[in-house]
Amino acid sequence: MRLHHVAAALVLATTPALAQDGGFGTFSGAVALTSDYVFRGFSQSDEKMALQPALNWTTEAGFHVNLWGSNVDFNDGGEADVEVDVTAGFAGSLDKLGYDVGVIYYAYPGARGALNYDYVEGYATLTYDAEAATLTGSAFYSPDFFGGLDDAVALQGGLAVPVIEGLTFDAQLGVQLLKAASGADYLYWNAGLTYSFPWADVGLKYHDTDVNTSGCSGWCGPRAVLTLSKSF
Repeated sequence: MRLHHVAAALVLATTPALAQDGGFGTFSGAVALTSDYVFRGFSQSDEKMALQPALNWTTEAGFHVNLWGSNVDFNDGGEADVEVDVTAGFAGSLDKLGYDVGVIYYAYPGARGALNYDYVEGYATLTYDAEAATLTGSAFYSPDFFGGLDDAVALQGGLAVPVIEGLTFDAQLGVQLLKAASGADYLYWNAGLTYSFPWADVGLKYHDTDVNTSGCSGWCGPRAVLTLSKSF
């Protein structure tokens, strides 16, 4: 699972500080081991396990920089084995409404430039604390999407609901919009449970899309993903 890129930015709000030095900001981090790296409904690791570390820096003013990485496998002859994402943004809150805006650079070291894997997305996220649930809405825009698919927009909404102490249900619904010449728009969704143990968080989530699986080598089909993660 990718740290959502909004999640990658907002992880600062939910992880304890690794180090802090006055006006120089706060550092935190996380590491996850997942049975399949799924991004907007598509497996990015050829339905294999992925290790995903993250390092985050934020200031009291709300500016943040986030580094996130994962192994990937696109069955491209080993052109890309690693993904590294860099997020820079500004986050804050107004009473129960949180916001985060910024830019994400997705890099695939080692892949040939002609593949056009590297790309940039701008994003904006709103989060509302409704007490019984947390609601989130996000928008992403890329002028030159992954694989040279021209400009693209993704819109997604989600909610997280505490079930019992330590157990949270969350769900997400999104749409990836592409130019007709680049590909067909599609819906993606997921839902699952996460339990926070003292030593780590364990999550089990179901992912699916409305894409015909015959056209995506099965990477966009229904799947259950188990993730073990630890923040520090």
